Amino acid sequence: MKQKFRIGLMLLALLVLGISARAAVVDESLKRDFKAVDGYVVSLMGGEYLIDLDATSRLAVGDIFAVIQPGEKIMHPVTKKMVGTVEQPKAYIQVTKIQSGYSYTRLIGQISGASIQPGDPIRRYQGLPARFWDYSGNGEAVFNSLKAAIPQLEWSSYAASQASRPAAPSAPTDQQVGMVFVYDGGRLEARDPYFHVIHSYGKAKATGRSVAAAPAGSSASGMRLLPLGSASTAGGGMNMVPAGQAGTATGSVPYQLEQQATPAGAYAGNSVVRYSTQFPGFQQRGELPMGVIYTDFIVVDGRRLMAAVNGSNVFVYDVSGGGMTRIAQATLSGTAEMLAVNWWRPAPGEALHLAVTGWISKVNDNAKDYQQISSAILVLNGNSLTVKKNNMGRILGAIDRDGDGVPEVLLGQSFERLTFFGRKMEQYVLNGGKISTVKPGFDMPLDFVAVSGNCMDVTGNGRREFVYVRNNKLYIYSPDGREQIYESPKEMGASLATAMHNIHGGMTKAAEVDDVTAMEIKPLAIDLDGDRLPEVVLPAAEKAGMGIVEGLMPGVKNSWISVVKFRSGMFVKGTIGEKMETPLAGVTVTEDEVLFVATEVPKITGKKGHSYLLAFPLR
Repeated sequence: MKQKFRIGLMLLALLVLGISARAAVVDESLKRDFKAVDGYVVSLMGGEYLIDLDATSRLAVGDIFAVIQPGEKIMHPVTKKMVGTVEQPKAYIQVTKIQSGYSYTRLIGQISGASIQPGDPIRRYQGLPARFWDYSGNGEAVFNSLKAAIPQLEWSSYAASQASRPAAPSAPTDQQVGMVFVYDGGRLEARDPYFHVIHSYGKAKATGRSVAAAPAGSSASGMRLLPLGSASTAGGGMNMVPAGQAGTATGSVPYQLEQQATPAGAYAGNSVVRYSTQFPGFQQRGELPMGVIYTDFIVVDGRRLMAAVNGSNVFVYDVSGGGMTRIAQATLSGTAEMLAVNWWRPAPGEALHLAVTGWISKVNDNAKDYQQISSAILVLNGNSLTVKKNNMGRILGAIDRDGDGVPEVLLGQSFERLTFFGRKMEQYVLNGGKISTVKPGFDMPLDFVAVSGNCMDVTGNGRREFVYVRNNKLYIYSPDGREQIYESPKEMGASLATAMHNIHGGMTKAAEVDDVTAMEIKPLAIDLDGDRLPEVVLPAAEKAGMGIVEGLMPGVKNSWISVVKFRSGMFVKGTIGEKMETPLAGVTVTEDEVLFVATEVPKITGKKGHSYLLAFPLR
């Protein structure tokens, strides 16, 4: 009898845990994210509508607002006074950027003949059709909780939603403006009309894949959704305005944009696309000195030059026109290991300089760590490299502020043991042949990394955002450095140029706490598809759980070249080419090919790995 009682208690506990797990996805966070918020259209600016709401209203990029059109008046039968009006959406707008005091939205659908005017009332998610796709088989209770939590949505019934559910999550084929909620038993994803994830809840990864919309295949009424990038509208009824008008590719493009996105690990709110090269094989351009861990490229005077470091050596190669010729080399004295190198031209007409960041780490006679930054600036004159300034205690990084493709601002970032990259910045200038320091004349993000960052206009607004890699994440900040507008999954960078540092300086070796920080490769801004809006191109990697596997980067399974594109008000991830088992030490893109440096990891014996300059064609 006691045994049966225990079994019954166990079954009851399991039932309660199951209900709790399902209910956990419909929590207070979801209710806040979808809470009805009222506001007004302010004005039309640059093809987008400004609204009078910001982050204080808990807005998120991707949120959808109904533009309300007052309908028939409702009169009280006794008092004959008007008690209200029948409201209906005349258009839908989607948030693309959130500022202080206002936000940008783009039109995604409207009733034929309707227009949006300043002063029009808006309400978040009001009257938006919604479907619930249950891939767990037991999510009807979650569906009922959702309906109760977000009553302003126009919900399809549970049975009708399952009848329209595809075998694997993909964009609805009926092309209606509406939301789709995808549930797999542990995670709930809220997807917008273009099937982009805008909110997710729960712990387990959902099975859905973000894909572009397929051509319309239904004559159902309601606002119609057009394929991304289309310029036409569906006939009759309420039409959906196509996304992707920020930049339209023209002519042939160096990649094929697949209709189905390819997942590349966990992500939040961003779809994934794959940029496929026409010829998948890599071509070896030449072998570099062993152990090259960081390279940087620059195009000046019709030549594409590559700077590279491996230990105490600095190299310069001319990689123009399909060749690879070494034109200069220098060996720096001292015990510092050179980890990173950036090109710097102080002003037009000045000689090219190299900003090299070095790291010293050793144990002194008292068994204490001796760790410091030891950097240098070199000048390239013809075929020779000479040291201009040495033994600098700053992490050096050059950025392109004026947009001509040549970095003219050289920053020196402080070293802090706990975070490695400090928040103190100084700028180096060249006056009368001498290098001096000044205070930077512009603001930067607080966590900006000069050696792994740059300035580039990736949103098409005519202003240059801060783009940088830190702790394996790509960050994009507004031009004033105050607002974060993108944060990637933790898969960017994974450079071989790493420094192990004791975060508690001055402690004995027996009590030290070490951390490892990478000098990541600087992101590029390249217009791959000819739409006059550059993509961000940079190395990326999939990390291993633990340990070092010979032939692979420590803690990394695969590496690849990643692409991040701003499209339809959202950042979309992609890849160029194939995944590789060799870490990347630099990348550049020409009109016809991608050039990149791949370096084998050092052996356990300490022997450096081979380094190669590789290429694959884009056309």
